[in-house]
Amino acid sequence: MKNIAIAMMTFARPDYLDKALTSLEECFGTQEYDYFFFQDGLKGSPHNPKYRNITQEMVDQCIERVKASSLPIVEHKINEVNRGVSWQINSVFDLFDRYDALFIFEDDLIVSKWYLRLLKQVTTEMPNCVVSFHSVGKKYAGNNHDLRLLVKANCPRTWGFNMTKEVWNKFQPIWRQRWLKEFRHGVRTPYYDTVMTQALKKIKVSKRVPLISRAYGIGEEGILSTNPTNWKRRGLHRQQKQYQFKEDKKICGFKLRR
Repeated sequence: MKNIAIAMMTFARPDYLDKALTSLEECFGTQEYDYFFFQDGLKGSPHNPKYRNITQEMVDQCIERVKASSLPIVEHKINEVNRGVSWQINSVFDLFDRYDALFIFEDDLIVSKWYLRLLKQVTTEMPNCVVSFHSVGKKYAGNNHDLRLLVKANCPRTWGFNMTKEVWNKFQPIWRQRWLKEFRHGVRTPYYDTVMTQALKKIKVSKRVPLISRAYGIGEEGILSTNPTNWKRRGLHRQQKQYQFKEDKKICGFKLRR
């Protein structure tokens, strides 16, 4: 798979962003990709308790951290007004006019230095799937506990995921239609995760995730993987160390280390 861009949406979490960017900067093959950053603004943000402690200084710190990054950034789009994730991701999807595939990240996703390599491999070998190696598929695995597998998951949450132009060409009309429908019904920022899951299901494109999150715990020769417990409370996709994996050459994943 050639011509891949990486997009990240940022807002006002400079501490998280610094950790996420550092992990991307240290990724194997990170210079192979074009990077795009979509910075949301503070003006006009919703009257919501979660915005009360957000300051312009926090937004500015995010802007400066991206500018200081060693990543090959093609564009850093900075919005003064608050558009929300749903508006931002529409801008991200516009990149399909120029690229064959996109990797889409949020600003608190800390990844292993092998994350991009694995995502590129799965994009090449499974172009008709949307895959996130930070998501958790235990609840969708049934009685299958083979930790090497990527399982189908109709879960709304998807970050650190890939999408090919092949999928986008089928996904675009349904995505636009459902997104605009919600917006016209008064939803300021439609819940994009749910809309995306519904649209992918409609076009029979599966979302696939590992049984255990491998965002931070992917190793070249075997490294501790992670337990999804309490990631929301901690605020970072970096969890307790629990499992050890040894890398398999096939895209199916990582064999449990014996």
